[in-house]
Amino acid sequence: MDITQDFGPRDPSVLYQQENHVSQNVVAGLTDTTLHVRRGGLSFAQLLQKTPRHPRVLQLLYEMGFYGVLRCGHIEIDNHLITALVERWRPETHTFHFPVGEATVTLQDIALLWGLPIAGHPIVGKDKKKSVEEWQDYCFRWLGYRPDTSSLRNSNLKMSSLIQRLLNHPVDDDSNILDVMQEARICALCLLSGVMCPDAQGSHVPLFYLRYMENICDTGSYSWGTAVLGYLYRELCVASQIGKINIGGAMHLLQFIWQPYDMDSDEVRSLPDAVAPHLWTAKCPLIHHAIVEIHHAERVLRQFGMIQDIPPLPDESERKLHSINRRGRHDEDWAWYHREYVAQWANVHELVVRKPMIQPGGSSMVDDYMSWYYQITRIRVSKSLEPNTIGYHPTNLSDWQYVVDRLKQLVVSCDTVDNNDLQALNQLRVTCRGIATDLIDYSRARYPAAQMHDFIEDSSQGECYNTSKRKRLIDLNSSNHQDNNSMELGG
Repeated sequence: MDITQDFGPRDPSVLYQQENHVSQNVVAGLTDTTLHVRRGGLSFAQLLQKTPRHPRVLQLLYEMGFYGVLRCGHIEIDNHLITALVERWRPETHTFHFPVGEATVTLQDIALLWGLPIAGHPIVGKDKKKSVEEWQDYCFRWLGYRPDTSSLRNSNLKMSSLIQRLLNHPVDDDSNILDVMQEARICALCLLSGVMCPDAQGSHVPLFYLRYMENICDTGSYSWGTAVLGYLYRELCVASQIGKINIGGAMHLLQFIWQPYDMDSDEVRSLPDAVAPHLWTAKCPLIHHAIVEIHHAERVLRQFGMIQDIPPLPDESERKLHSINRRGRHDEDWAWYHREYVAQWANVHELVVRKPMIQPGGSSMVDDYMSWYYQITRIRVSKSLEPNTIGYHPTNLSDWQYVVDRLKQLVVSCDTVDNNDLQALNQLRVTCRGIATDLIDYSRARYPAAQMHDFIEDSSQGECYNTSKRKRLIDLNSSNHQDNNSMELGG
């Protein structure tokens, strides 16, 4: 079987890294790995529940730009959902490739969900090599304590060390301003490493973040939103490669029901100017120290209420960015190394994408967008599962309709059925009809019209049939019961 022709992409000009993508192994049946989301924010969230921080500390976190993240608290992660999304993530475009088109986490999401500042200076600078003693002195100056040598690993500090400090020395009404600022920095580090930018290890905090907090009054002037989004993109790109088992980054940003934001709501209107709505649609670099990834707003215009056209081909020069990190790069001046992208960010207003807005009742995309998209995308990321040999398995639209009909017969055959039962069964019937409709829509998108002649839709009833196959029969009188909670259904 030619996997490329069956699963896509038929045109590899966009997804040119398919041979290294995890979906390549999935369709070949070579992997069944669930990614493990690594993060260290649970202990900090538990601490906040037991001993909430003093209002003076919270006020500083608000001024630093991190209060929105703090308010969200700890959110559970569904590893299976994240794994399924990563299989759809494409490092070439920094978007998820779904059957309906591309989508991604954008600067708009970062700003509206967390309130992180978008406008401002990039998070980039020079890595300064220090001895253990120098790092201890540095922590003492800005965090108020000198961590044990066992808590330091190169330029990283154990998260548990920060948590212990918060437990043992909480700020109270009598604390001086120096103590308040030191605790605010510790909380900010916990949020950055435990929630916003957790790495695949999930246990240490990079101390380079502290340089942007030395003067707390200046902390909110940095573009933390672009740094967090760039880090998330990098983690998704790495995890989408074959053989990866761990993933970091702000994964809970992927776990929400997407719908267009109400830009006229009081909550949105009250956001600070630093969230910079005028920059949300910029095709711009996302800079997180050594990491640079590109925000491809031009590929997800529908998320901003604009008509989606066919985007340009991805720039293959961006591919080299995925291999650049801090490992072994002591004393590297990342502001100079990434000077091209730093200069682009300085002129980010010139990179804003502006397209026609979607009109009421109008199309959300140009006419030939989906035809183009089906040629360049990965149509499917996995094989259809082999059916179990035991039990009833709906395999086509007529089977689903048969399930609906049998449910109706069961309702009629009951001597007494209260209103709650009727409502529940009717809802199940509606759900089955919805599934059948979805299957018809999927089949029409996948197969040419000539192959769809056997599907007949009853427009008056909304019921679907397939004339090429017979219905399977459920033998409700079968004696092949395994126990009281299961029965074998014959065909």
